[in-house]
Amino acid sequence: MTALRRHLLGSGLVLLASISSATAYDERELQKLQNSGSCQGCDLRNAVLPEASFPAANLRNARLRDADLKGVDLKGGDLKGADFRRANLERANLSGSNLAEAYFAGADLEKANLSEANLSGTDSRAADLEKADLRNVNFKGADLRGSLMKRAALAGADLSGANLEDALMHRAILNGANLRTARKLERGQLATACGDDQTQLPGGFSVKPCPPGLGGQKPDAGPDS
Repeated sequence: MTALRRHLLGSGLVLLASISSATAYDERELQKLQNSGSCQGCDLRNAVLPEASFPAANLRNARLRDADLKGVDLKGGDLKGADFRRANLERANLSGSNLAEAYFAGADLEKANLSEANLSGTDSRAADLEKADLRNVNFKGADLRGSLMKRAALAGADLSGANLEDALMHRAILNGANLRTARKLERGQLATACGDDQTQLPGGFSVKPCPPGLGGQKPDAGPDS
């Protein structure tokens, strides 16, 4: 084998090793989570855990970037500061969880259940929240720029100080939601959304009333137009 070929082969092995170490998660930390339900700061990037069940888990500051968590049950968990960037959380159950200051940029949360959860201060830029259950969610100070909240149920949600620049809220349900101090919100974003007399909006804003009985429902409904 020539020196050049040995050099190229060696370089290739180093590159593969670096890619592997950058993408593989630590099996020991996953085992710790499965055994104890607690794994603060765990490195579970790229983990494949669809339909897994970890209710009330302690995953503070855990790294779950790019993980497959479709349908996972994390309800009532302590997930403050966790990194879910680009993770697949479609239909996941995160209801009642503490997700304050977590990272959801680019994450897929379509049809996820986040009702009663604390998402204050989260980075949720460009997150897919289509048809998500966001009832009574605390979104105070959250960054929701470019997020997709089409037909999401936001009844009773608190979006005080949240950045809603370019957020898509087509047919969102806003009964009792607080958007009074939401930032970068434009009237056109609420053109097809609906609410009620308890919906709090910035001065000069309005939404049409939701059909009777719709406001407290889970998503999949939404106003007709």
